[in-house]
Amino acid sequence: MKSDFKRRTILFLSTAFGSGYSPVAPGTAGLAVGVFLYLGLSHFSWVWIVLCTVITFFIGVWVSAQTEKFVQQEDPGCVVIDEVVGQWIALFLVPLTTFNVVLAFILFRFFDIVKPFRRAEKLPNGWGIMLDDVIAGIFANATLQIIIFVLENYS
Repeated sequence: MKSDFKRRTILFLSTAFGSGYSPVAPGTAGLAVGVFLYLGLSHFSWVWIVLCTVITFFIGVWVSAQTEKFVQQEDPGCVVIDEVVGQWIALFLVPLTTFNVVLAFILFRFFDIVKPFRRAEKLPNGWGIMLDDVIAGIFANATLQIIIFVLENYS
């Protein structure tokens, strides 16, 4: 009984509240959850956002590794907690206008697909699952910050 509860809790977290089970584009569904959660987090100071992101990252490493064991598959598509954390990074310290949120979403998706540091996803025990999306989030955020700067200063 206790083991089943633990397993379901791990799957609930690794799939971002079940969004990773979406029959169409589970990664995109996880990103949407990430956006909505970030919009809630954005009401707190940047320190709390960083703290929540770091904690969720480490939880993500653990639940991702556990989910890999449960489903006996490397980097299963249902695991989308990495998309949540990556999207939070993509949105960090960005003015939350509709344009910026949509662009952060698109840029994160782009860098998640392109995978600038492909070697990161080869790391074991959930680290690879989480780190490749952290890197995509960093690239998306940096690109978005440059776009915002250019638009604000040169348009």
